[in-house]
Amino acid sequence: MFKKINQCDIYVGLWCIYMLQDVLYPSGIINQVLQLIMLLWGITTLFRFMVDSKEYSYSPILKATFLLIVMYVIYGTIYIMFGNPTSNLDTSYYLQSALNSLVPIFLFYEFTMNGKLTSDRIRIYLPILLIVCILLYYKTENQMLLKKGGEEITNNAGYFFVSLIPFLFFYLKRPILQFAFFGVILLYVFMGMKRGAILIGVVGAIVFLYANLKESSGKKKIFFFLLTMIIIVGVSLYINHMMNNSAYFMARVEDTLEGNTSGREDIYSGLWNILRLEPRPFYFYFGRGANSTLTIIGKVAHQDWLETFCNNGLLGVIILFVFFCKFAKSVWTSKLYFQRIMFYSFATLFIITFSKTLFSMSIQNLDLPITMLLGYFAYWMSQQTDDIEIYDYEQEE
Repeated sequence: MFKKINQCDIYVGLWCIYMLQDVLYPSGIINQVLQLIMLLWGITTLFRFMVDSKEYSYSPILKATFLLIVMYVIYGTIYIMFGNPTSNLDTSYYLQSALNSLVPIFLFYEFTMNGKLTSDRIRIYLPILLIVCILLYYKTENQMLLKKGGEEITNNAGYFFVSLIPFLFFYLKRPILQFAFFGVILLYVFMGMKRGAILIGVVGAIVFLYANLKESSGKKKIFFFLLTMIIIVGVSLYINHMMNNSAYFMARVEDTLEGNTSGREDIYSGLWNILRLEPRPFYFYFGRGANSTLTIIGKVAHQDWLETFCNNGLLGVIILFVFFCKFAKSVWTSKLYFQRIMFYSFATLFIITFSKTLFSMSIQNLDLPITMLLGYFAYWMSQQTDDIEIYDYEQEE
């Protein structure tokens, strides 16, 4: 356990308590206060970055993240001042969601820089986050069942489980725990029946299994191979059980095979035609403003690139593209500095984060596990010295 609680532990603890509203306590003033504390904490760190940019000048990811934040602050402020509430969202939601999503990256960067976020800490956080995730899963399920009145639903919490996969690489020296966590994560990803989460989860799982086999040798390789076979057989049996006993699961499989995207193709084509035929250059280059997709078609785009193009124009798409280019370049370059297993973790983090942008709303809804590891890896990449031992083998012996 923790030898001494530090600021990173407190922030993660506050986030866990905040996420467990309607589980540990009813929504209301408590979660609003927690959100305000975390947001102010993050903004304070962001201001330190602005004042003392030299400290962070070697991190391309932070620079690209800062550009995104500036864009969202400008568009969000304009929306607060001149926009009208859309649907059940108030005018501040757009800005709040962007800040809550991106600002923690700076916090975790600083925690890593100050030695408060370490590989040992990350290993301890995983079971805590997994428990929170399981509680969120059942909270979401109960809420959706009450809302829809059905026996089976699609649970969006599946994406949260997927975000935990990069943490598994930190358990290389504890394979039993590593594969136990992996099995639980994969189980809930499939139980959630969210096709996007399942697809990304399977890709992340393949990278994880490949990395373990690649980085082991001798008897350990055989052991990892056996564990991998057990996981594959277990997943196969579960899928077979669901196909034989769940009409909803079979319907989801059939929809996928038939190319049914739950109406996304209509959303995508409709928005794309509007953007492609836009006669006003200003809207094309700078967008129609925050939450404009809700105004145009009454719903979000369910795809970050189209959402950004509509809200922030070509300028926004370029800024988002730059962010992922810097992210991808950092992952590729990390092969020169990180232990191989940490390169795989960083690469999996990129795959998960980028893939979700293609068929979901991601960049303004990054989960804490994603921002934690992104800030962690961004700091170590800023050091760029040979053989950075960011994975503490000794602590796991």
